[in-house]
Amino acid sequence: MKKLYNLNNIIIPIITLYFLAFLLGSCKKQQEWLEIKPNLNNITPERLSEFQALLDYEYNYTSKGILTAISAAPYYLTDDQFNAISIGFIRNTYLWKKEIFEGRSNTDWENNYSLISISNICLEGISKIPISPLNHQVYNQVKGTALFIRAHANFNLLQAFAKPYDANTADKDLGIIIKLSSAIDEKVERASVRKCYDQILADLNEAVKLLPNQIEPKIRPTSIATKALLARIYLVLENWNLAAQMANEALAGYSFLMDFNTISTTANISFPTFQNKNPAHCRD
Repeated sequence: MKKLYNLNNIIIPIITLYFLAFLLGSCKKQQEWLEIKPNLNNITPERLSEFQALLDYEYNYTSKGILTAISAAPYYLTDDQFNAISIGFIRNTYLWKKEIFEGRSNTDWENNYSLISISNICLEGISKIPISPLNHQVYNQVKGTALFIRAHANFNLLQAFAKPYDANTADKDLGIIIKLSSAIDEKVERASVRKCYDQILADLNEAVKLLPNQIEPKIRPTSIATKALLARIYLVLENWNLAAQMANEALAGYSFLMDFNTISTTANISFPTFQNKNPAHCRD
């Protein structure tokens, strides 16, 4: 019994030390793994396909904001519908109150500037890629899409956060912050309403030359869609001749209209989506 006791006195401390050494080694390896700095080159887009993927994100086309729609004159609610609204800023926007957001974040502002940031990242990124006969078509598509998204986002921001365009005061009226760089530390100030529209038109007029008339998938902008947006902007600027010209050119390229009389009022999704074979998307 005495020999067994002595043996235990030797074995138990050895096992304990081994176990502690194992734990310490594991902790050291874990700490080394946690301290490894990620290689940003592995996640920074560098190829045209990667920039196109950034621009193809569905959120880019569905997150423009709702302030202008809620506050629009043709939009109305019954008292029961209004009282059922649980979100404060939606009620305040509908009533055109001076204080809208009640301390909540402003998604219309954030979402559109997020789109502008993505567009600027792509425009800066592709400027480093040499253009060749093999990639020029894709290059133009990526650049045109980025310009279209940036212009559309700036236009949405102007409608919600700046005065309406007035040719007599547009040089003095404050518009929005025009971001043409992805640098987050860039110091920028609000541009005049005229300069804002000048930048939007410059982006779209370049995009219309770069984008094709038809594209797959159809969620991507085309030259026809760009002309339709130009028509909308020229209406705001009261340039009736160019508005009519752009509208006619857009309709000449694609004039399909959805008959709302055929829309089901009982279906779970009344309006057909892109995935649900929207006839506007299915036609050539």
